[in-house]
Amino acid sequence: MSDTTRKELEETLKLYEAQLKDETFFNLTFEEKLELADNLHNIKMKLNGVKPDNTYIDCVGCGS
Repeated sequence: MSDTTRKELEETLKLYEAQLKDETFFNLTFEEKLELADNLHNIKMKLNGVKPDNTYIDCVGCGS
């Protein structure tokens, strides 16, 4: 993963984490909260090398 890609993912992760702390998080629908959690999970997996780049499989370990 290039440095630019890593920085972009880290910035996006910070934005999503800020949304979790924001008061408006509680006004989101259940589906929107799930999408936010899924996005956070996917970015963390990419940053930690759990998920291969450019793959359609989100989670190799559990198959979800």
